[in-house]
Amino acid sequence: MELYRGTRSVTGSDFRKWALELLTRFVRFDSAFWGMGYMIDEIVVTAFTLHNQPLEMMVNYERWKELDPLVEHLACAPGTTIDMFDVISQEEFSKTEMYKDHSKPFGIEQTLATLVMDPVTRLLNAVSIYRSDPLQYFSPDEKAFMQFITPHLIEAATLNYFHGLLLEGEHGSSIVVSSHDGMLYQVESEVAGLLQREWPEWKGPALPEPLRQKVCGEDFSSYQGSHIRVDFQPRGDQCHLLLHEFGPFDRLTRRERQIAEQLAQGRPYKEIAREMGLAPSTVTNHANHIYRKLGVRNKAELARIHPPGQ
Repeated sequence: MELYRGTRSVTGSDFRKWALELLTRFVRFDSAFWGMGYMIDEIVVTAFTLHNQPLEMMVNYERWKELDPLVEHLACAPGTTIDMFDVISQEEFSKTEMYKDHSKPFGIEQTLATLVMDPVTRLLNAVSIYRSDPLQYFSPDEKAFMQFITPHLIEAATLNYFHGLLLEGEHGSSIVVSSHDGMLYQVESEVAGLLQREWPEWKGPALPEPLRQKVCGEDFSSYQGSHIRVDFQPRGDQCHLLLHEFGPFDRLTRRERQIAEQLAQGRPYKEIAREMGLAPSTVTNHANHIYRKLGVRNKAELARIHPPGQ
């Protein structure tokens, strides 16, 4: 519960550090890594948070990541927590150059890692916790706990991130954050379904091609699709996309929406016709079209589904 309470009380830039510190109450570890990114042919890390590790650890890791015995196993079993020594024996690992040049100098003697990836967006989070004592092994219960808690850490971090955007005044049905080369960075949970409704074959981590072209070409005019409208807000090295799903009233013409609003208020056809400068028969025809499009039979049913304030 404390983890989710923190989604609204902890500043976004501090949230992952705070969550890892909170995690130390339940699992003992000396340092940790929490990375975000995506999967294409390989894991691409776009942002990360370190706990009790210097930035030099990540700089040094770049030299060894292709030789890391954990990476392939994590990518093949998303959602599964893996102990380094499930993959390679401690004795064998201690003889590798990666251990001598990377793990040992940075106090990484024990590793427990979990990678979680969305199958549609291909966005991923990877959380690794480390112990510096070669004899302090992670227990099966600790491994099970990390497999349980990691999705909650990720969900809480996502909620915290988008709560921060709402505080900044970004209000849309759903929000997508991408880089200026059209690659996804963060998405709200319902986004994948909305994008696949518009583009049924789409999968990430790149934006759907029409949206990617607009972002890459710095064309930030709204995109009108069959099921959604997308507004673009460039923000530094990112672009925020606000997705609005079309409702039944979006299927009406501008004139039909004007008439529907008055019908929903219960106004007589003749009164609507007089105010709008139309023949009563024209209003009647429009009303019949409106009822058919919306699947209602009369003003009362229309009033029940009419959005307030429209």
